[in-house]
Amino acid sequence: MDCTLPKSSFLVKKDYTYLLRQQTKLYSPHFVLIYQKHDGPNKLGYCLSKKNIPLAVKRNLCRRIIKESFRTSRDSFPGKSVVIIVKKAAANASKSELRQCLEVFWKKLAGL
Repeated sequence: MDCTLPKSSFLVKKDYTYLLRQQTKLYSPHFVLIYQKHDGPNKLGYCLSKKNIPLAVKRNLCRRIIKESFRTSRDSFPGKSVVIIVKKAAANASKSELRQCLEVFWKKLAGL
């Protein structure tokens, strides 16, 4: 099992702009997930704003949870680029709630 998330697993700026215009979205109380199918390895992008999550500690926690969840689940849904937008509700959520929302996303993506 690969325990790292290489730099090539992240989206670049032009991929963000293309994906953010897509209409294929999934919603949860804490996140919005935008995805696109493609040929090639899975890629991850995330948007955390200071406006939605004012504390840097909480922003960093969300970022770490997103990356770890993607790393452990990326083999279950091959060939997809994903952008995760964090909502204001995530600022008051617990770690387990955030992980649970992400796991639901990965299961839905595996079925698509």
